[in-house]
Amino acid sequence: MKKFLQSNKQYLLLALFIMAAVVVNAQTTAVASGNWNNSATWSAGIPDASDAVTINNGVTVTVNTTAVCASITINSGGTNAGITISGTNSLTVSGAVTVNAPTTDDRNRTISVGSGSLTCASMSFGNPSNNTRDINLTIGTGTVTVTGNLAMAGGAGENAVTFSGAGTLNLGGTFTGGTVNIGTGTIRYTSSGSQEIRDMDYNNLYFSGAGTKTLPGDIIVTGNVLVEEGAVVTLGGSDIDVDVNGARSITINGTVNINGNGRLVESQGNTKTLILGATGVLNITDNGGTGLPVLNAYSFDPASTVNFGSTDAQTIENSVTYGNLTTSGSGTKTLESTGGSMTFAGTITIGSGTTLASNNKTMNVGGGFINNGTFTRGTSTVVLDGSAEQEIGGSTSTVFTNLTVNNSSLTGVTVSNDFSVDGTLTLTDGIVNTSAGNYVQIEDNATVSGASTDSHVKGPIRKAGNDAFTFPVGSGTLYSPLTITAPNETGDVFEATYMRSSGAVLGSISVSGLTQVSNCEYWDLQEVADPGNNNTLTVTIGWFPGSGCGSGYITDYTKITLAHFNGTTWSDFGGVPSGNNTTGTVQRTGISSFSPFTLGSTEAAANPLPVSFSDVKAVEKGNAVQIDWTNLTESDVESYIIERSANGVDFSAIATVAPRSNQVDRVSYSYLDMAPLAGTNFYRIKAVELDGKSIYTRNLRVDIGRSPKGISLYPNPVKGQNLTIGFSAARGMYNLQVVNNGGQVVYRQQMNHNGGTISQQLNLPASLKSGVYSLLISGDNYKESRMFVVQQ
Repeated sequence: MKKFLQSNKQYLLLALFIMAAVVVNAQTTAVASGNWNNSATWSAGIPDASDAVTINNGVTVTVNTTAVCASITINSGGTNAGITISGTNSLTVSGAVTVNAPTTDDRNRTISVGSGSLTCASMSFGNPSNNTRDINLTIGTGTVTVTGNLAMAGGAGENAVTFSGAGTLNLGGTFTGGTVNIGTGTIRYTSSGSQEIRDMDYNNLYFSGAGTKTLPGDIIVTGNVLVEEGAVVTLGGSDIDVDVNGARSITINGTVNINGNGRLVESQGNTKTLILGATGVLNITDNGGTGLPVLNAYSFDPASTVNFGSTDAQTIENSVTYGNLTTSGSGTKTLESTGGSMTFAGTITIGSGTTLASNNKTMNVGGGFINNGTFTRGTSTVVLDGSAEQEIGGSTSTVFTNLTVNNSSLTGVTVSNDFSVDGTLTLTDGIVNTSAGNYVQIEDNATVSGASTDSHVKGPIRKAGNDAFTFPVGSGTLYSPLTITAPNETGDVFEATYMRSSGAVLGSISVSGLTQVSNCEYWDLQEVADPGNNNTLTVTIGWFPGSGCGSGYITDYTKITLAHFNGTTWSDFGGVPSGNNTTGTVQRTGISSFSPFTLGSTEAAANPLPVSFSDVKAVEKGNAVQIDWTNLTESDVESYIIERSANGVDFSAIATVAPRSNQVDRVSYSYLDMAPLAGTNFYRIKAVELDGKSIYTRNLRVDIGRSPKGISLYPNPVKGQNLTIGFSAARGMYNLQVVNNGGQVVYRQQMNHNGGTISQQLNLPASLKSGVYSLLISGDNYKESRMFVVQQ
């Protein structure tokens, strides 16, 4: 009995195995012409995704639904057979489509794709051995996608792919044999690996997939060329020849490499446009000794890249507005000599071992200027005129003949490697941000023009030679120059930096007669090179309303002196002041040692040289209000008193905060009012000094539970320099600009807002004349403006 049970168990397992095999290898045959979804068409029911489909000789199956199967084989025989996809229906074959040849003359096998779609892993046509026995794949306006190879056996005229409309054939593998009647169709090569392009004439030729596409020889494209993002096309010893009537375009969103004698376009005709998309890269390793492919028109996205990379000399044409320009290879790349200017919307990058020769061009650059090779400048001018942060850098220190900074962004130009100018540095708009080791040097006999609050050098700048010079230095929000008389020798080099920091922090005063030095600023002047060790100069610095050092900074200008720091203490002073308490300079002669200088006073009761409040703001935080303020150089403060008012006139104290430092350094404070008034609240900070004197901030307004519509301004009209703004927005970085009636930006600032309703004090430039101005605030999904009046 046990044996019998074991035997039955074995038979059962065998039966299950056979049944599973039948399921895995399910087959069905088209035995009668008809629709795919008609069971009468098939020998074993309507096919599904697991079925291997066979279509008998003499049978045509119409795909009238969304059809799927594992594979398709069309049998040979003496009568017509095939597949027709009707309407916009689709047929997806996970495996191969195999079409066997007819065995009788004047008979065919046809796969007809009208406006629908056919997808398969591979497609192969048998050998008819006679040009009256045809196998045809016809495409109307629909799409055929072969993820692998499409192989047509037999000679020309026996097997064919024919486009009867503007359909598309996507090919992931090789495409061999037979004939292609391209018509108005598109062929797209889609492999993610290396792919050889069929040697034929094309209408539209598209490339996608990350694999490199290599052309075998001369190819004529009568339509458009598109290199999609991520695709790489290599032209070597071949060309794409757009040589037909009508306007055509070559659009590159991927990468095209032109090597050897490769050409993108050989001859003209009507208008031909080369389009480089934002992700497009055109590498010109060699193009017959020239630069860009010769077309009638060019359209390059600012983010696109053209690389001139030949070992031979190349010319960079000036009829194009480039995006990013890079150079590589040992050949000299020369800007075309005709025309006065060229535009590069992106970054210029000079590759290692490469020379970029600019002749006498004006080069308008919207991105960075990165030099890792050699820049032969001639008498050229480089204009940095971007609207976002720009960079001057690279591994090579660049020498510009003329450099203009006209950057409209808040961040300006960042210097990541030192550079020099031996013609003119023109500062029109935008801050030049330098740092130790990454400075700008103005060479002997070179000049600077146009420096202002809107455009100056924040950080170190050097001057070489024996010229009198005004260093165009400032803090990024204000311009505060330093002037020296002429050094003795052309080999002399001086460096100056404006420091928005307390001079008193550097050290104490060690000389009698000097009672105090500025708590707001100092200038660091260094002698970098002095071959003769014999310089004795006159140094001039100044003060002005826009210095931002607070009201009462200068109360008796006749007692102002120029103080000098010896590395340990403020050890000497002197000079002749001129001007008035609002605007003036102090000039000191006979200076032969160089280190920090600042404004000092020879009378303790005059010229307190204080620092006003900074970063004063009030922000709604849920049901509370957070008040923030900073004292840039806290000294001799007894207490800070936070005061609140419902009407902006009658204030009362709500809290007292003790000073934390009083060491003439920067200290920031924050206080949270947990019980603000319902509706409108006005706040101000009162600083009480040890001598009993009090200093107030301007009023800040916060409306609890009522987000302001747009921007609120107080006071309006403005008298003086202090304006309080209020607005409500999400957390983020916001740009603030004040624009005059002529459209010029006269003040700009960035604010890092923590979200919610904010009230913040602005210190407007004292140079603002009476008139109407606009305040604009912009950020992520936020843009508002408000007009206000200045009355002086």
